Amino acid sequence: MRKLVCMLFAAFGLSLAAASPSFAYDQNLGGVNLTAWCVGAYGAAFHSVALGPGAGDWVCQRGTDIHDRRPISVQSACQQQYPQYVNFVKARSGTGAGSWVCLVHYNEAPVNMTTWCMRHFGSTFHAQLIGNTTGSWVCQRGLDVNDRRPISVLQACQEQHTGVYKALPVPPVNWVCLLGPVKV
Repeated sequence: MRKLVCMLFAAFGLSLAAASPSFAYDQNLGGVNLTAWCVGAYGAAFHSVALGPGAGDWVCQRGTDIHDRRPISVQSACQQQYPQYVNFVKARSGTGAGSWVCLVHYNEAPVNMTTWCMRHFGSTFHAQLIGNTTGSWVCQRGLDVNDRRPISVLQACQEQHTGVYKALPVPPVNWVCLLGPVKV
């Protein structure tokens, strides 16, 4: 009977990991200085100008000369502004001219907390949600509510995947492992 209970809890834990939805995680680095890019690309006389209300309405312009306008690369501006992320940063806009931000997107992987519980506390343990938040997960021995132990979700991610950046709580009760950033 004990073996059957353990197998059921292990299967339940695997189904939790398999059923975990994907949660896209983008680290917002901040806005982008388009004028700095214009100066770097075309010289000190240039600055950025929005010709309309849309995100794609930006150009570089020499002083006040409306006849000397040049294209702008918001992607290159992000790479210039955040050189430590040069291979990973990407520009993203909303709908307005002031909506550009620079982001780093991370790969995701599921975490199986039951596997971690069994590895650290024995085969009779499983992951148990005892509340309604991401911090409500514990390792519990069988059905014994008096034998609960803390889970290290970050350590579980690190043991199950290589290149873990961090364990990300995804409210209300899920977790996802963030792996290295996605190259642009």
